Amino acid sequence: MASGTADLNGFVTSDTVDHYDRIVSEAHGIAYVEYTYVHPLGRSEPNQTGLHSDAHVDGMSRVALIIKQRGALAGMQLAHGGGQTEPSLLGGEMPRGASGLPIPAHREPFPAPQPMSGSEIPELIDAYVAAARRAVSAGFDVIEIHAAHGYLLNQWLSPLTNQRSDEHGGSMPACGFRSESCGAFERRSVTRSG
Repeated sequence: MASGTADLNGFVTSDTVDHYDRIVSEAHGIAYVEYTYVHPLGRSEPNQTGLHSDAHVDGMSRVALIIKQRGALAGMQLAHGGGQTEPSLLGGEMPRGASGLPIPAHREPFPAPQPMSGSEIPELIDAYVAAARRAVSAGFDVIEIHAAHGYLLNQWLSPLTNQRSDEHGGSMPACGFRSESCGAFERRSVTRSG
């Protein structure tokens, strides 16, 4: 659920903190902060929360604290819009996707994304790992990797949007990408201690 309360650079605002305070004012065991973009090219809405730089940690700490003060666990949902965005939200850059195919999972058509290059794939994995570490540093208890609703990780997993002919596509879409990304999380496990 997107609150649309961050500023235009993905920073938490007082409206963001108030939004989550209202959500957890009722009895909840866990409250997830909306799909938060992990890379500057991963934003899919103008006022979406971001966690793509260390500068975002302080604001996210305020959100985690308010959730925990209300007795709930603080969860963070990390995402990347992939081809489900517009160049105007990315400083004029073309969106990136698994393949150069338009994303069919939205109410309005988006431009066909630029297929991610071989060098951009490890950068994306690193962005997820770094954002997860930032979330832990901000005090979040649970990290969820958003791989649904047509966003980038879902684009890698779907034969509709991943028609690559390299090791990141094929008959079992995203097999290489999936094992690479899951392996990165396992090897560089994200914990409070490091």
